[in-house]
Parts: sequence; C-alpha cells; structure tokens
Amino acid sequence: MKPCFKFSGLTFWFILLLNFVFPNFGYGGVSLLTSPEQINIKLLENQKALITETRYLDLKEGINEVYLKYPGMRVIPDCFSINFVETPEKIRFIRSSVSLKDPFSCSWIFYSQVEGKRLTEISYLVEGLVRSYSYIGEIDKEGDLILLRGSLLLDNQTGANFRGVTLIGEKQGRWNIDLDSGQKKKLPLFDGLSFSLQKAYLVDRENYGNRVIFKYRFINESQNILSPGKIRVYQREPERLTFLGEDEIGIVNPGERIEIVVGTVRDIRVERKMVEFSRINLRRDDAGHLEVYDTREKYKIYLKNRKKEKVRIVVREYIPDSWEMINSEPAGYVKEDAHHIRFEIDLEPGEEKKISYQIYRRNLLPGEPVKPLL
Repeated sequence: MKPCFKFSGLTFWFILLLNFVFPNFGYGGVSLLTSPEQINIKLLENQKALITETRYLDLKEGINEVYLKYPGMRVIPDCFSINFVETPEKIRFIRSSVSLKDPFSCSWIFYSQVEGKRLTEISYLVEGLVRSYSYIGEIDKEGDLILLRGSLLLDNQTGANFRGVTLIGEKQGRWNIDLDSGQKKKLPLFDGLSFSLQKAYLVDRENYGNRVIFKYRFINESQNILSPGKIRVYQREPERLTFLGEDEIGIVNPGERIEIVVGTVRDIRVERKMVEFSRINLRRDDAGHLEVYDTREKYKIYLKNRKKEKVRIVVREYIPDSWEMINSEPAGYVKEDAHHIRFEIDLEPGEEKKISYQIYRRNLLPGEPVKPLL
C-alpha cells in the first residue's frame, strides 16, 4: 500500500531542500496518532496477518512527522505503510524511516497543504496469530448423507490485545471479535453443509500392509475452500451420536473429493498370489557379465465380501521401476501416476471376485534386489 500525494513539484523540492538545510523548518510538531477508529485483521498464509488501522491524524499546514511504535507486539520489521483516505492530492510523502534500535516502529515525514484531521489507513504485518482448522462430520442413520461443520481456532500469540476488531479469514469467513494476548477462541467457519456420501474399502499394501481400510468419501459441492485440518466423524443414532473415527484432510477446493479413513474391517477377505516371475531380455557386457534385464510378472488378488451389504473395494497397487502393463482383468484400471494403479470392484453380499494383471518391469540392475509385488 503506497501513499498517494500530489502538489506542485517546484514547491515540494524547495521545501525538501529547506528541510535538509534547516531540519526544523516548517514542522508543525509531531502529529500524535489518535486511537484507532477501526482495526481490520486479514489472515494470511504462513501464520501471518495483515493489520489495517483506520485513524485520524491532526495535520498542520507544512511538514508533519508521524511516529508509530508497537512495544511488545510481534510486528514484522520494515512492513509499515500509510495511506491518506481524505484529500490525498493535498499531501505529499517525503520519506519514511525505521530505527535500527527499534525495528518494530516506523516514522513518516510528509508535507500537507491542509490543516485539520484527516482519515488515514496504517497497515503492517504481524506474526503469532496462530490458527488451526477442524471439522465435524455427522452421518445420517441411513449412511447416505454427511452434515459438515467447520471451525477456526485462533491462538493470539502476537503480544497485543485486540478489542472490537474485524477478522477476515484466509479463505472465507468474517467475524467481529475481542481477542486478548494469550487467549484462544473458536470461531464458526460454516454450519450445516450437506453432501452425498459413499462408503469405500481400501486395499493398499504400500501404506496399510494387509489390512482392509474403511473410509468415507464425498465431493465438496459447496463454494467453500476447506483448509487443512482434522475431521471427526460421528454416526447419528436415535438420541445419541456415535464416534466413528478421525482423519486429517489437506486443502480441498470446490468440486474436489474428500476421503476420510476411519478404521479397518475384518469381514472382507483379501488374498494375493504371484503366479509368474521371470527374468527376461538379459543384456550382458563384452565379458559376459549381466548388466541389465527385465522381468515378466503376473499377480492375482482374490476378494470376498462377507458383509450383509454391497461394498465397493478400491485396490491400490504400487509398481516400482519402469513398467508396462501387458494385460489386466478387469481391464478398466486407473493409472494414478507413474507407480500406482487402482481397481474399483463392487461386491454383493457373499460374492467373490478376482483381479489379475501381468506386467513387464524394465531395465533392472543385477546389483539391486528385485522385490515381487507381494
């Protein structure tokens, strides 16, 4: 934020020259800052916040000096700015300075063609307004919908007391609050967002070993950006809520999917078998030493649903190295990235299905052990 000042260039340079030759020329004394009329705090990334104070300055005609200091407050040095809201064309900025002995202060010198009180905005950055985000998900008794509520927890470690300030969220929300130094306060982000819910069961050997993970997933169909935080999930039952589990979510934009891992299940059976593993395309140097080779591998994964309801199972496979799919059954797998594929299988109660896929792994070195995908 830069101040806006305009008046005759010749007059300005003449006064500025006198100011340096005769330092006290034209000073109307130090203009003391009145108490803020309004304070706005805008939350920024990396736990920083931009504070904007609306104040009236009692200006003298001629050169004025304003000195601003915040003792004990975690102000980021050299980040002050001033903006004249009223008649900025009649006020000309000369210079600003920050004391090396006190970097949490700033002073401005400017020339005013007018006398009297003028509305200004003074802005600066602070550290220590620590926040965290949390969410409560309440699932209806049928398990088809989730009602989501969000909260923002503020921990004021700035060293300053804020009274009657307007707080503007990093991505959403606006509150009028009091928040003393060292105080924590929980603020509502949103209440009662309803989303269609799906159940999913995850087989992910890389991250969870041989366990079958149960999770909920839904699409953020709102216009709210969800910040990273902890989400706790409850099941609505007659006259009570039952806690199901909790998970961490990252940033979720509108239209993106949220997945919440809440525990493991024992009534879905998973069995994995390697039915082929052979080294092929062996390449040797002139002395006959093996330099590089490929493998041909085939795996089968057996799934059985012992539940009394239909389930969808997501089978996520990690395939290291450079590889190529020869064939798969079912053919409709999803390639997530260079090293992960995903199958999604629906199973009726008591039903059993099989996943089968065959791959080439390329350019393996003999000095590095090859691990089968088991």
